[in-house]
Amino acid sequence: MNAKANSIMAGYLGDKKTMIVHHLGNMQKKCDIYHVEKLQKQYFTPDLLKTAIDFGFSPCTWCN
Repeated sequence: MNAKANSIMAGYLGDKKTMIVHHLGNMQKKCDIYHVEKLQKQYFTPDLLKTAIDFGFSPCTWCN
């Protein structure tokens, strides 16, 4: 993957139903990220783990 593609990829995805935030660059098979419903997805600006935590999300045990 080239650097430009890397720079536009979201880093964190929150599941509003479970309030768990996943690191998209470190997805694991054990993560429930593959089952997050479209309407339950939350992206963050700035795209940082701290931002997600400030919004009340908890880091995923497997990918963070």
